[in-house]
Amino acid sequence: MSISRRKLLKIGLASSAFTLPKPLGASPAAQRKFLFVFCTGGWDQCYLFAPLYNNSAIDMEPDSQEANIRGIRFVDSSEKPYVRQFFDRYADKICMVNGFEARSVAHDICLRLVSTGSSLSAKDDWPSIIAAHAENDPLMPFVNLSGPIFTHDYTSSVVRVGSSGQFSKLLSGGFQSDMAATLPTDSIQGLEDMWVRDASSLKLDESSAGREFLLTNEGIMAEERLQQLRLQNLSLTPSMQNPLRSSLSLALDLLESNTSRSVMLSYNGVQDLGWDTHAGSFLQALHFNELFRELMDAMDGLNSRNGSNGRLIDEVTVVVMSEMGRFPQENARGGKEHWTYTSALLMGAGVRGGQTIGGYDEYCFGQKVDLGSGQVSNQGVPLVPGHFGATLLQLADIDYGEFIVDAQPIWAAIQ
Repeated sequence: MSISRRKLLKIGLASSAFTLPKPLGASPAAQRKFLFVFCTGGWDQCYLFAPLYNNSAIDMEPDSQEANIRGIRFVDSSEKPYVRQFFDRYADKICMVNGFEARSVAHDICLRLVSTGSSLSAKDDWPSIIAAHAENDPLMPFVNLSGPIFTHDYTSSVVRVGSSGQFSKLLSGGFQSDMAATLPTDSIQGLEDMWVRDASSLKLDESSAGREFLLTNEGIMAEERLQQLRLQNLSLTPSMQNPLRSSLSLALDLLESNTSRSVMLSYNGVQDLGWDTHAGSFLQALHFNELFRELMDAMDGLNSRNGSNGRLIDEVTVVVMSEMGRFPQENARGGKEHWTYTSALLMGAGVRGGQTIGGYDEYCFGQKVDLGSGQVSNQGVPLVPGHFGATLLQLADIDYGEFIVDAQPIWAAIQ
């Protein structure tokens, strides 16, 4: 099969250390990479983001107090010392965004809303859009280690590792041992693969446009990428002993090597007990403490690793979020129900740190925000997921107007 120069350039990505050179004039934002950490289930803003004390309508974390470290206002307590340590070390690189509303209390709808800005199925999530617009055409543009994923137009940019390491088995051939059927010999499979490649190439030459052309081209590119990944002998299965730490370490490896532009992973709380605390709100403090312990280790790793033009921490934007918050008052089981308002953290590259944007009123409703200053203002706008998504796309040097029509970026969050 003849290989065009275009295909040869694709195959030239054989090693993550040999990605294509930066396009002339490419902005630093166009080269920026993203690490998403998703806390699925709905965290309690009154255990971290919303210090709303002396209010009978609000049940705060017990034995806690308000703290402010270099512009980051948060709920401090002895139950989560790693939160304070984290802000002590990295407040200058952190922007806390408070009070944006998902406008639903159903997990599946909220997940889609905060990930895509829409409840419609024909929408891609922020990591997929960012990855699909990568300048250097990384080998695996968006790696989903775990967590939510919504794709429509950019499915070919996404690699799902699988909850039990299915993708690693696909690379190594280990999946064959899980099959009841006996497969053909390696030589026969090689002939079959050659026939598929030739047939695909012929089909590509015969097609010039339309969905058939796109699907065939994506199939050829996927096969080429798969072959190059096999050459790299990557391990893409996080350890089960400490899945959050292992996943974060793997994410940093993928970003440092320019193998990926976006990486998503989820954190389900201490001992996998979950953030959806309809009972036992005290678990929130334990979850936050472990989360920030591992985030601190990850930020230390970004700070010590080399990027393409300096430290990796100056090339990677870290996004930490949850799809909803918790109702401000506890129920009879010592837990809290769903709440439409939530918060998120932006850290690292391109982020104007040392600030808390937005806030909650005395009833824990999100307040209107001036997008330019980040301050609460009656003349501002109520924050919705579209504002947050537009901010991420702007940080990635992508025209947010192509994907979001009803919201602008939170300009105050961007350097």
